[in-house]
Amino acid sequence: MDIHLTKVHVIISILNDLKGILNAEILYNLEGLKERIQDRYTTKTAEDKKEVIARQQYKRRFEEGAHGEPPENFRHLPLFPTTEDMNIKNVVYLRPAKIDGSRYDSDEHYLDVQFRLLREDLIRPLREGIAAYKEGGSKNFNLFVYKNVSLESAVLHKQTGELIFFANIQILRRMRTNKRLIYGNLVCLSPDDFNTKFLFATVAERNTLENGKVGLKFEEILEVNTKKKYCMVESPAFFEAYQHVMTALQTLPQTVPIPFSKYLVNAVTETKVPKYLSTNSINFEVLLKDPLELGKLIWDYELQNFYFQMIIYGDLVMINVQCWLYVTPIMH
Repeated sequence: MDIHLTKVHVIISILNDLKGILNAEILYNLEGLKERIQDRYTTKTAEDKKEVIARQQYKRRFEEGAHGEPPENFRHLPLFPTTEDMNIKNVVYLRPAKIDGSRYDSDEHYLDVQFRLLREDLIRPLREGIAAYKEGGSKNFNLFVYKNVSLESAVLHKQTGELIFFANIQILRRMRTNKRLIYGNLVCLSPDDFNTKFLFATVAERNTLENGKVGLKFEEILEVNTKKKYCMVESPAFFEAYQHVMTALQTLPQTVPIPFSKYLVNAVTETKVPKYLSTNSINFEVLLKDPLELGKLIWDYELQNFYFQMIIYGDLVMINVQCWLYVTPIMH
């Protein structure tokens, strides 16, 4: 009703000008309606003010960053969003990246900061987009919304053998050629309009889009109910790109320094000449554990080059012989 308050207010103003021809009962109801609308205006203004304050606090919380030890090991965090991640009031543990030249406490500190920032960069557009949709508009967040989505029974994907569900959606003719519902992208479905239930999936099959179907691979298959109608939103962030990077960060071994730790973690800005250029000539022996290995590599290269030349020479000989055999009868 809130989006129609202005129109209703205009109609009431017009009716007020017609008091002379309206009966007492209509005038009584009109006054009651005016009071209720005024109360709604007051309530809505208070709600808007409260929401503005909440958003300012939300923004300030991210700008200031979190402090103290992480609540959990970042290696145990799921790559997929969770229901808690979709709560706009949820406090997310984030620490800012060090861009002022100061060093990180350790390799794990660096990886933890980068992973959580990357994960939040993936999840925040979806979280804020869903919050905007619930408030009545999501255009500013590039969030694609699909309503009255139904799911078919699970089937095996022909190429991957994974269990997928085909979702029936209303599509536009040009959707197949644009960037909607591309392979690997993240979607979120909800049977209660994103109030308490959230199901996350990735696009696994889009060749059926022209028929109004898209194949989805769900993170939690047991939560899927094919008898319900869903509202589905597509994340503006490309999940596939984030997934591989976050997986790599989580699987880096803890027993050895991370690559370029000297520069990324310890913030060393002085660069030195590579060891193989430390002398007047280029010496690649410093890159090898065993200097004799360099000679072996050179020998193998020369040997392979010799074999390659012999193969080419042999092919040329065969070509010449074939040409001679072909031309000789003609000459006779």
